[in-house]
This record gives sequence, structure tokens and C-alpha cells, in this order.
Amino acid sequence: MDVYPGTLLPGADCYRPGNFNDKVVMIVITNYGVRGRVDSHFYNHYSLLKTIEAAFDLPYLGHAADPGTHTLAPLLVPNDD
Repeated sequence: MDVYPGTLLPGADCYRPGNFNDKVVMIVITNYGVRGRVDSHFYNHYSLLKTIEAAFDLPYLGHAADPGTHTLAPLLVPNDD
């Protein structure tokens, strides 16, 4: 469903990875992560929100609470140095 009936809110399945065909490059800059890491997980703008909320042990807002929304944690794993 595109929207919940009678509202302008997006439907529950609007952020499913299958609904997105385009890929967008995201560059993560950190002093602590592994250099040159490439991650093929599906992320959206709620992934950044969920990452911040998880780091500070905050409740998840909006679609950040969806089980299919991943944090950016794999990109921020410290290197072995």
C-alpha cells in the first residue's frame, strides 16, 4: 500500500528494499573504522537515525524502529590497529 487509508502517511511496506532500484553512494569518514570497507546492506536515511539512537540508547523514532532498518555499525567497526 502506498499510504494508510485516509492519511498521507506512507504505508508499512514503503521502505522495503525491493521498492528501491537505484543505488546511492555513501561515504563514511571515521578515524576508527577499517579503510576501504564496502558494504552492500540496504540502508536508508532512517539507518543513520537508528545508528545515532542506538549509540545513545535512545528509543527509535519512525521507521528507524522497523526491523528491516539496519544501523551503520558494520561501517564503524574499529580496525585492529
